[in-house]
Amino acid sequence: MNIALSRIHQFELEWIVALQGLGDWEQWMTWISRLGWNALPYGVAFVYFCISRRTGARFYLLFSFNISLLHSLKMVFHSPRPYWLDPRINAFSGAGNYGMPSGHVFGASITWPFLAKTINRPWAWLIALVVVFLVSVSRVYLGAHFVSDVVVAWGIAAVLLWLYHRLEPTLTAKLRRLGVFQQIGIGFCATAVLLMTGFGVDLFLDGVVDPPAWAESAANARSLTGLFESSGQFFGAACGVAMCSRWSPFEIPLAWSSRLMALAYALLNGWLVNELWTMIPAPQDHLLWLGWEFLRGAFPKCWIIFVVPWILLKMGFLRRASKDVDLSGDG
Repeated sequence: MNIALSRIHQFELEWIVALQGLGDWEQWMTWISRLGWNALPYGVAFVYFCISRRTGARFYLLFSFNISLLHSLKMVFHSPRPYWLDPRINAFSGAGNYGMPSGHVFGASITWPFLAKTINRPWAWLIALVVVFLVSVSRVYLGAHFVSDVVVAWGIAAVLLWLYHRLEPTLTAKLRRLGVFQQIGIGFCATAVLLMTGFGVDLFLDGVVDPPAWAESAANARSLTGLFESSGQFFGAACGVAMCSRWSPFEIPLAWSSRLMALAYALLNGWLVNELWTMIPAPQDHLLWLGWEFLRGAFPKCWIIFVVPWILLKMGFLRRASKDVDLSGDG
C-alpha cells in the first residue's frame, strides 16, 4: 500500500472513530446506504419503462459497464477498509473486497446525477446532490470506507460521466448503422475488454502481498466472481438493448398508471428469474463457476430489457414504436 495513503488513513481513522461516537445512527445510515447500491437497479428500470427507452437503454449500458469496471479499480488500489486496521471502529457494514473506491458512492455518483440530468429540473439536481452526499457520509459512519475512498469515487465517477457525454453521441451514431448481431458483437468485444482488464490487474497483483494486519480480512478481495457477474450484466444489457431495438421496440405509455404497471411487471420478472436461477445447481469447477456467474449476470438483464417488452407487446399492454432503427431509439 502507498505510504502516503497509509499516513492519510491514520488521520482518517480518528475521524471515523469520532463520527461513530456522535450517536447511534446505524439503522438510519444503513437505510441511506442502500440508496447507493440496492436502489440503483430500480432507478435504471424506472427510466427505461417510465421516462425514455432511449435514455434507459443507454443508462443500462453505462451503469453495468461502470459497475464491472469498479472491480478492477478496487484491485488496482487494493486499499483496506477502516475496520480492518482499527478495532475501535464498528464494522456496521462489512465486505470482503478492497475499499477504494467506495462502490456505493461510485454507483450513487453515477446514477443519481444521470437521473437528475434526465429529468432536467433544479429540484432533481438538488435531490441527486443531497443523496450522493448522504450516501457518502453513511459509508464512512458505517466503518466501511475512509473519506479518501469516497473522494476517489466522486472523482472517477465525474470523469466517467464526462467521457460518456463526450463520446456517447458519436458511438451511438456509428452503432445505429450496424445490424443487431453486429451490435451484439461490439458488446461482446467490450465485455472481453472488461474481463481482460480484470485478469490483467489480477496478474499484476499476483506477487503483491497485502500487509499482515489486514491480509486475513482481504482473503477474498481478489476473487474474480464479482468481475464475471458484473461483466455478464453488461453483456446481457448490450444484447437486450440491441434485440429490443430490432424485435420489441416499444413506446412509453402516456398514462403513468400504465408506465408503473409495466415497471412493476419488469421488476417482478427480474425477481422471479433470479429466484429460479438460485434453484439450479451451480458447477463445482472453478472455471465453470466463473462462466456460471457470467450467465447469472447476463440472463436477467437481457430478460428485463428485451423479453419483458416483447411479452408486454404481445399482450397488447405496450404499443410498438412506429419506427426504430437505432439500438436505443424511442421510435
